[in-house]
Amino acid sequence: MERMSTLDAGFFFVEHKNVPMHLGSLMVFEGPAPAYRDIAGLFAAKLPLVPRYRQVVRTVPLHVFHPAWADDENFEIGYHVRHAAVPKPGRPRQLRQLAGRIFAQRLDRDRPLWEAWLLEGIESGRCALLSKVHHCMVDGIGGTDLMTAIFDLSPDAARVLPVSWVPEPGPSVLSLVTSGARDTVTWPIRQLAGAPGFVRGRLRSPADLVRFTAAWVAARGGWPRRRRAR
Repeated sequence: MERMSTLDAGFFFVEHKNVPMHLGSLMVFEGPAPAYRDIAGLFAAKLPLVPRYRQVVRTVPLHVFHPAWADDENFEIGYHVRHAAVPKPGRPRQLRQLAGRIFAQRLDRDRPLWEAWLLEGIESGRCALLSKVHHCMVDGIGGTDLMTAIFDLSPDAARVLPVSWVPEPGPSVLSLVTSGARDTVTWPIRQLAGAPGFVRGRLRSPADLVRFTAAWVAARGGWPRRRRAR
């Protein structure tokens, strides 16, 4: 089970109905739009490259620990890859208005936090691809991971077909709480493990580890506390 970082948890909890926390992009292409079935199949085939796009956020009561990522046992590609037509006459104004309405809608927090829209009906026979992904999933660079994966650098690249996928069973509330408590206790030790000299000669026994950890905590005024987003 993988937990969110403090920064990603902040992006997740700070969101409310008037402040959506997703990133977005809109790409316009020359030429006729591909079939929706082909686009959905392409996304499905590329998802193994970015496993996070088939995972949902699991939280614990009162949000006392960071949320965790778990496979979506009811994942449906048709929910995430969608299809819409730009209102006539399909000029930039109509495209911007439609994109604005889509971007304004919050992502469903009970599903993997991303959407892709195939937009048809743009003037001159063009089409567009709109992408939405929550900030807690990716940073500004990682946000292009899935969109990058669906584009091939060579026009004669081999076509990738979707493969079967079996999600891992989701964690129980008890396991989320237990692992959260364990992470809280072991976090200072993991931080110490990366400190210079931690392995080389300073800690030769369990007693050394206890003394060094106690001194580290005392020097910092106590155990580190995780700030809860409001």
